[in-house]
Amino acid sequence: MNVQDTLRGLLRRWYIVAPGLLAAAAAAAFVWTQVPPTYERTAKQLLMPGEASLPAVVVEIDGEEEKTTPNPFLYLGGLSTAADVLVSAAGAAEAVQELTERHPGTEITVARDFSNSAPMLLVTVSATVDDVAAEVVDAMLASNEEVLARLQDEQNVPAASQVSIWTVAVAPESTLGTRERMLATVGVGAGAALMSLLLAALIDGLARRPRRGHRGRKAGRRRRAERDAEPGAMRRPAVDDDAEGAEAHDAAPPVEASPDEVEVEVAIERMLGEAPAAGEPIGARPTRRS
Repeated sequence: MNVQDTLRGLLRRWYIVAPGLLAAAAAAAFVWTQVPPTYERTAKQLLMPGEASLPAVVVEIDGEEEKTTPNPFLYLGGLSTAADVLVSAAGAAEAVQELTERHPGTEITVARDFSNSAPMLLVTVSATVDDVAAEVVDAMLASNEEVLARLQDEQNVPAASQVSIWTVAVAPESTLGTRERMLATVGVGAGAALMSLLLAALIDGLARRPRRGHRGRKAGRRRRAERDAEPGAMRRPAVDDDAEGAEAHDAAPPVEASPDEVEVEVAIERMLGEAPAAGEPIGARPTRRS
C-alpha cells in the first residue's frame, strides 16, 4: 500500500479520523492547561581576593610616597580554583535541600559562568511561581556567602586573607519557560492523532480485504476468458474436451445395435480392415477419430 492508497483510505474513514483529531486537540489543550509554565530567574556572584592577599602598592603623591590598596579586579586570576570549590559545596544536594523541600517543584543550579574568564558564579532558579523564584534566588545568594565563609573558617584562614563574594547582578524579572509545557502538549496531541490515523487505516484495510479478493477472482476469470478467446488457446481446450469425451465413451456400457445397423457397421469396418473379433459386441469399440 502506497501513500496515495493510505490517504484514500483515511478519506473513506473520515468518520474515524475527524473525531480522533478532535480528541487529540482536546487532549493537547487539557495538558496545556494542566502543566504550569516555569519562571526562571538568575543571579551572578564574583569572588574577590582578601586585602592581605593583595601586594602592597606604593604611589608618590606630591613628592611623598604612600602605600595604597591596589585594584582587586586586577588580581582575580588565582580565584578560579576557589570558585570551583564553592560551586561544588554550594550546589550540593544537601545545601539546597532545605529550599527545595520548602518550595516543591523548584530547581536550583549553581555553576561557573564561563561566559567570561572571571571567577564568577551563576545561580539559576526555576519555579512554578514568579515570587517563589525571586525568593529562592535571594536565599541562594545569602547561602553562597555563608558556605564560602564556613569553608575558610574551617581551614583557619585569617579574616584579612579570606576571599569574599560580591553579588554582581540579579535578574529583576523572571523568564517564562514553556519548554516542558510544550513538550508535554505536543507529545500527547501527536500521540493521540497518530493513534486515530492508525486505527482508521487498520479498519479500512480489514473492511476492504474481502472485496479485493472478489475483484481478484473476477479479474482472473476475465484473463482466462481472454486467453481462451485467442486462436492458439482454443485448440488446447478442444483436445482436452475430446479426450474427456473419449474416456466417457469408453466407460459407457455397450449399446445394442439393430440388425440393419450391425450390417452397415460390419460392412464399413470390413472396408477399413477393422472388423470386430468373433463374439465382440458391435458398438463396444470406440469409433476412430481423425
